[in-house]
Amino acid sequence: MTTGSNKSNSETVLVTGGSGYLALFCIVKLLKEGYKVRTTVRKLSRKEDVLTSIKYSGLSVSDDEIEFVEADLLSDNGWSDAVKGCKYILHVASPFPPVQPENEEDLIRPAVDGTLRVLKAARDDTNVKRVVLTSSTAAVAFGKPNENLGRPFTEEDWTFIDETCSAYGKSKTLAEKAAWNFIEKECDNKLELVTINPTYIFGPLLNTDVSTSIDIISSIIKGVQSYAQVSTGVVDVRDVADIHYLAMITEEAKGNRFISISSDSNVSREYIARLFIEKLPELSKTITPPGNHPDQYKHRQISNEKAKRILGWNPRPTNETLLSTAKSLADFNLI
Repeated sequence: MTTGSNKSNSETVLVTGGSGYLALFCIVKLLKEGYKVRTTVRKLSRKEDVLTSIKYSGLSVSDDEIEFVEADLLSDNGWSDAVKGCKYILHVASPFPPVQPENEEDLIRPAVDGTLRVLKAARDDTNVKRVVLTSSTAAVAFGKPNENLGRPFTEEDWTFIDETCSAYGKSKTLAEKAAWNFIEKECDNKLELVTINPTYIFGPLLNTDVSTSIDIISSIIKGVQSYAQVSTGVVDVRDVADIHYLAMITEEAKGNRFISISSDSNVSREYIARLFIEKLPELSKTITPPGNHPDQYKHRQISNEKAKRILGWNPRPTNETLLSTAKSLADFNLI
């Protein structure tokens, strides 16, 4: 196996939702660090897709380094087998649809029930020490009472579930709160929990499956009729994989939430368009010319200080991440 580390580690780490964008990079990170990986997929037919994506990252993977278990967030089947013998679990799997569902329960139920299924299986297995749960800044910074906070959002903040909160925001908030409540009420200090709260995740691709966040970049390059009047937090998928790993191995991380954003400011869609026009002129022919106010919507400030201080996390600059996303889309002929 070609890895970035000489470390040899016999421990197996479970990564849920192995065919997902972030999960693939978490798997690659763990393999590079010398861990064995077990990952869940809803159908074992996805196994070859996962292996092909990992190989695209530059790793050559043998059968004794990664194994697959069929498990679905909506079913109890498979989860006890998935967690068996694992000291650490990265629970990454959670739905992130491109459009809001007609029935918000279609999004909320798998997020909440799936999280609790994983935690229950972890609690009932004597080997599991810590679960690192992928949450979101959607569980931190939204709802009307947060609209004019007057300071950067931190891990102390929670989204208020009100009429302005999206189904996705509700699903991430309710799932994370359910997780913390489960740890407090049902685990007798046996099981540790850490949550990671990323903003929109961008960066290079390992296959042609375009995530909801990456689709934002694709649509900007292809040309939009008008720019959405919203700002977007940016974080690189490689850095989110790194922070999951650091949260897994750092003792002081226990019981903490960690926001992951590349810098403290969100950026507008117009800012992204201007960046591509300036730095990637070969891709800019179809980009809709932005207005004269690219920074108008940089209003939401979100702090990543805690992750830097406790975990030693050092994310890539926003522009580097955005440019790598666009280049990767071009490499895969997706724009």
